[in-house]
Amino acid sequence: MTTKFLIVQGEVLIAEDLSQILSNYVPESKIHRVDDVTTAVDALKTNGTPEVVFLLGNSARTINPALMDLLIDRCITAVRVGVEDLDFIEVLHDAYRVAAPFSTEDIERVLGNIGLSPHAQA
Repeated sequence: MTTKFLIVQGEVLIAEDLSQILSNYVPESKIHRVDDVTTAVDALKTNGTPEVVFLLGNSARTINPALMDLLIDRCITAVRVGVEDLDFIEVLHDAYRVAAPFSTEDIERVLGNIGLSPHAQA
């Protein structure tokens, strides 16, 4: 089975860096990138369910009800990148945080915590 990731971020270079880390860690993965939360909601409704959604940039702090409901209902793990604010109240039961800027080791660590094996095959 192919591991599917959804990256929600408007900055192309950051999304490309993350995509490269993910594809190196899970070579047979399928990575879909979108520019914003609204497009992410549409993608989740039409493209199926990824194992992990990475929320970067402005999307990292979102509590958009439509997106949160889809993540909760489909048991999708969310990784928020760049939310260091301790007062931010997490609304998801299966969410992780990674500081920004992130390193390869940061992303690999969270993938391991999620339960994805390095270099897993489909």
